[in-house]
Amino acid sequence: MGCGSSVPTAVTVEDTDNVPGPPALRPSGPTQPDATPKPSQQPDATPKPSEQPQVSNDVPIVGASAPEEPPAAEEPAEEAPQAEETAPPAEEEERPQAAEEEALPAPEEVPPPVKQEEEETAPVQPSPAPAPAPRLIMGNIPSDLIIKYIDHEKYGEKMRKLLAAKELYRDNRMAKHFDLQYFESLDEDMQRGLLHLCNSGIENPDSSMGCYAMQPADYDRYKPFFSKVICDYHKVDASATQTNEWSLEGVEGIPDGGKLDLSLLGLPALSMRVRVGRNLADFPLPGAMTKEDRLNMETKMCEAFAKLIGMPEYGGRYNSLTPGHKDNITDEEYKQLVADHIMFKDMANDPYLASAGIASDWPFGRGGYVSEDRGFIIW
Repeated sequence: MGCGSSVPTAVTVEDTDNVPGPPALRPSGPTQPDATPKPSQQPDATPKPSEQPQVSNDVPIVGASAPEEPPAAEEPAEEAPQAEETAPPAEEEERPQAAEEEALPAPEEVPPPVKQEEEETAPVQPSPAPAPAPRLIMGNIPSDLIIKYIDHEKYGEKMRKLLAAKELYRDNRMAKHFDLQYFESLDEDMQRGLLHLCNSGIENPDSSMGCYAMQPADYDRYKPFFSKVICDYHKVDASATQTNEWSLEGVEGIPDGGKLDLSLLGLPALSMRVRVGRNLADFPLPGAMTKEDRLNMETKMCEAFAKLIGMPEYGGRYNSLTPGHKDNITDEEYKQLVADHIMFKDMANDPYLASAGIASDWPFGRGGYVSEDRGFIIW
C-alpha cells in the first residue's frame, strides 16, 4: 500500500447501538450526521444503567478515532436554562397580567342610540317619490317607448333598423317623419300596415323617400305621417293648396300673343316627355298586389290596348313580358326597348322596389304598349 491509504477495520457493525465499548471508542466509519440536539431538545447525555453499552474483548478495534468529549459536556445545552434565569423579573410579573388581558373577551359593539330609537319607534315610511320623467332621446321620443319597441316580439327587428336610419340617414324622409308616439297610438292592424309601407326605407336606409302607399286610401288613413313626407318632398307647407287654370298670362318670357311656341323663341325642335301615373280602382297599388292581381290587370289593360292599336292615329303594339302570353316578346326585343328608354328595367334587380313589394312576381303581369310613331307609351 502507498502512503495515506486508510486501514480497513476488522469490525463488522450490524447494529451501532450494540457495538461493544463506550461511545467514545466506537470505530470511525462514514461521516455520521450531527446528532447533537438543539438546546430546547437537549436530552440527558448520561446513559441509564440498562442502556450502558458493554465492551467485548473478543472484537479487536483497529483504526479507531481519538476519543471525543461526550455531547452532554457541550455548553449549548445549558443556554436555554441560562436564558430563563437571566430573564428580568419585571417581565415575568407582567406575563400573567398580559395573559389575563388576552383571556378577556372583546367588548361587544353597542349600536348607536339613534339607531335603537329608530328601530323601536318604527316611524311610518313616507310615500315613494314619483318616478322621474322618461329620458328623451331622438328628439322628443321617450326612452322607455324606444325600449318597448326595439325589444318588441313582432316589430323589434324592423324598429331597430328604422330608429338607426332615423339617427344616421337624415335624408330618409320616411325615417325622418316616422313618429313613434303616433305609431303607439295605432291599433295592431294599422301598426302592421304602417311598417309595411315603410319597409323600403327600413331595408334601404339610404332612400330619399323610403315609403310607398299600398292602397289609395293609405294617404288618408295615415295622413299624419304621409302629409309630412309629401310636404317635405315638394317643399310646401301642409296648409298649401294648388290651383291652376293652365293660363300663361303673367308668366315671364312668353312671346307676344301668350302662345308657347319654341320656334318663336329661336329654339330648335326639342323632345319632351310628359309622364302621368294612373291606377285602376279595381286593384291595389303595386306594392300590395298579388301575382293574380298582376295577371288580371294585364288582361284588363289589353282590352284598352286593342282599341288603341285599331286606331290609325295610334296603331303600334303591346309588348308583354309575361311568359306564355300571346304578345310575349323575346329577350333581344326587351333589351332593345330598354336601350331605347321605352321599357322599364328588370325590377327584380332594384332593391328599393323589391323591399316595397313592387317588384314581386317579376316579370308576370308586366308589359308596355308603344304607338306606331313611338310618341305614346303605356307601361
